[in-house]
Amino acid sequence: MKKVFCFLVLLFSIAMLLCACQFPIHYSQQENAEDSLDENSNLTTSSDTGTTENDGDGTFLDWKSAYLNVIEEREEQKEKLGYGYDSHYALVYVDNDDIPELYVNGWSEAEGDLIYSYKNSRLIEQHLGRLFGGKYVERSGIVINQNGHMGQYYDNVYKLDQNGFSQILKASYTERYVPLENSKNDDYEIINEYFINGKTVSKDEYNAAINATVDLSQAVEFYENSVSYDVIKQQLDMGSTLSDPNSSIIETSRITEENALEIASQYWGIKTGDKDELTGFTFLIMPVYSSNDNFAIALKWYVDNHHYSTVDSIEIDPYTGKIVNID
Repeated sequence: MKKVFCFLVLLFSIAMLLCACQFPIHYSQQENAEDSLDENSNLTTSSDTGTTENDGDGTFLDWKSAYLNVIEEREEQKEKLGYGYDSHYALVYVDNDDIPELYVNGWSEAEGDLIYSYKNSRLIEQHLGRLFGGKYVERSGIVINQNGHMGQYYDNVYKLDQNGFSQILKASYTERYVPLENSKNDDYEIINEYFINGKTVSKDEYNAAINATVDLSQAVEFYENSVSYDVIKQQLDMGSTLSDPNSSIIETSRITEENALEIASQYWGIKTGDKDELTGFTFLIMPVYSSNDNFAIALKWYVDNHHYSTVDSIEIDPYTGKIVNID
């Protein structure tokens, strides 16, 4: 009987182990830091993130290839795990250099959000506990994560510089529900306890510490600027740059119709108003109806000063600016 019992215990242990292997959870080095009030005792600094597709020593040739590596690895991982969630990413300028940061919206509250920065040919990763609470002040280097759950909340502030991310403020508060004495309806009051870097403070001191560290009126939510996997990949593949140097958002919109007309003109080597050497007909480059999302551009000429006739037509991808269909 004892042998049978031990055998059953062994089988149960193996079954539990196999089940755990079916649902791996991928954490960054700071994954759970913000879900615990114990974080108030230690300030942390981000570390380099190892990758597989690079120069072999953890470095990348440029920021575009580094970020592409991140999103491609995540998409592959998502397929392997069978996740049905849409991935969301954003390119934003957190600090004041010419290289944007990559925001990654996590797949679950447990994973949280991730911010990547490219410094000295390496990727720097900063984990933000839970989802959707991350904000940044454009080109200031300041990131704040305002999040929490079940009566425990935090407003943690990070600073990004050439050396990476460092946490410059740990602010948290707890909610306690205290029953009111002699209440017939089980009424209660909510009492908050506030902490700054592990020390108990008043509510006014708490808010003052946050306001002295970050200008919340200028803070922008990372997720607000996020785009799909297909769009972020197009941005990185074609090396998108800012249309406005004072804007924090990498250009995510379509190219303009004017851009498409210019691309078509360069392709044909003809400008509107040019004349054909043989016929003397005047050329016109113009947009025409498209049955899909591409720009459809036609090359026409003015026949006998009477009517326009189509000579050629092309389609141009609205995001990459590439000619994708030629008649």
